[in-house]
Amino acid sequence: MWPFLFMTAAAAADVAVVLGCPSEDDGGVSDCQWRRAAWAARLYHQGAYSYVITSGSAVANAFVEADAIAIALEHFGVPGEKILRERDAMHTDQNVAWSLTMAESRGFQSVLITSDGRHPGYGCRLAVHWTTLPCEASSIDYGSIATLLVAGPPVGLRTAAVAGWEPLRKRERAIARATKRPVRPPSWWVYSMQVVFESARKRPADLPASLRIPA
Repeated sequence: MWPFLFMTAAAAADVAVVLGCPSEDDGGVSDCQWRRAAWAARLYHQGAYSYVITSGSAVANAFVEADAIAIALEHFGVPGEKILRERDAMHTDQNVAWSLTMAESRGFQSVLITSDGRHPGYGCRLAVHWTTLPCEASSIDYGSIATLLVAGPPVGLRTAAVAGWEPLRKRERAIARATKRPVRPPSWWVYSMQVVFESARKRPADLPASLRIPA
């Protein structure tokens, strides 16, 4: 069993991390992104955190997940200056690791991770293995945002495509060549190994600046 550290319910986190999921193929905000943003915005307006990191690259298509969630958060009234974007993560462990890098570099002292179902709990299990920052997992309460989910994202809420986008496996092979590291195995294998073997829970190395999605 991994250590799992929670903050008390009364404690507000310095920063929240919203784990990404794919945009629509035309760049529109997807239902998954909409509900994650709606829940994260609700938490913000309740005072649960001060800043938020949206995390996720252009994985399933040419549209950056972090950007889509960020514009949805702004639509729900979260100020743009409170939103940070981690635009390179292609898998959950990278979402967590590279968001932690941003949080640590800015001196944040506590983290809240939010997403669907067990996703944020898994994220916190990774976080407390890689950092001393306390972590709270917040899974979406669908009932509390039901009216927003029925309405769905506005048709015009969309992001721009990444120039020169490459499919996931092709990008991962290019990263492996450039960094002289092995190509990452499929996520189902990585996550299974992390559950069983402590040695498999290594924090993903940060990407060199030259390999990151340009802002």
